[in-house]
Amino acid sequence: MKRSPELLCEILDLMALGKSQTEIARRIACSPVTIYRFIQRSKAGDPEFVVTWSDVEAQFAVHARSAERMSYALIESQARAFALEGFSEPVVFAGELKYAIDPKLVGVPDDMLDILFGVTDRYLRINGEVQPLTVRRKPSDALVLKMLSAHFPKTYGEKSSVDVNVGGVLRLQRPDERNVPMKTIEHQPDGEFTLDDGDDAIQSSHGQLAVGRPAFDSAEMDQWNADGEFAPQPVAFVNEGGEREVRIAAPDPLLPVALEETREEKIAREDAVDLANVAQAQDDRAVRAAAENGRVAAAVTHPRPQPRL
Repeated sequence: MKRSPELLCEILDLMALGKSQTEIARRIACSPVTIYRFIQRSKAGDPEFVVTWSDVEAQFAVHARSAERMSYALIESQARAFALEGFSEPVVFAGELKYAIDPKLVGVPDDMLDILFGVTDRYLRINGEVQPLTVRRKPSDALVLKMLSAHFPKTYGEKSSVDVNVGGVLRLQRPDERNVPMKTIEHQPDGEFTLDDGDDAIQSSHGQLAVGRPAFDSAEMDQWNADGEFAPQPVAFVNEGGEREVRIAAPDPLLPVALEETREEKIAREDAVDLANVAQAQDDRAVRAAAENGRVAAAVTHPRPQPRL
């Protein structure tokens, strides 16, 4: 097969009709690989593949993309016709295609068909071709809705809502820093929130929502942190049962977490409670002893009179 501008234009015409490369190759008696090589050589800028198609001179690969878009437009036009008018479908019964009956032959005796019309059957013929029996299908509701939603998305487009419930850091932004690149927080499936700075190093932690006053940039925020403006402060929470829980910010002041007590701190706290209880018991015994001594001293100093006999 000899390559020529006419051959390339024929290939483009078939592409515009939506034909596959396999079918095109069969029609022009070549291999589908040959068409693929034509496109690749054209993409490489081979001047032998510059052709004029649709009154435009360009590389064969450029025309191939235009032909592909034309085939998409053809599909859309057919879909629009189906959505407006429906479509005709051939009737098949018991695996056999049924043919339409010519209305003008209905009621004509069989022995008169050849004499009057020169035929031996009652099938409908157009230009000598027997016409299959078809049934008209109504437009597809799904196709109609798709076409309407594509052209009128506000009215017929799909309506959906997304509920977002994530944690992270809420940053208040100044009007003069709206163009400053913002850090993003990614919600991981395991409940962690990853702060992505665009670097390879990723900082992850279990965080709760925190609000800080707006800073011009991260350097200003770091300076405030170095000055101690974000020193962790304990906060007491009281539930409905009156139980108090003290929480304090983690080393990163923007990620408050529950204060966790180490084993040594727990032992020290329990020892302090025990010492306090012992001291309180000693104080109680001392108070009771002082009261008893007072009563004894009062009895000695002021004895009660003895009754006369």
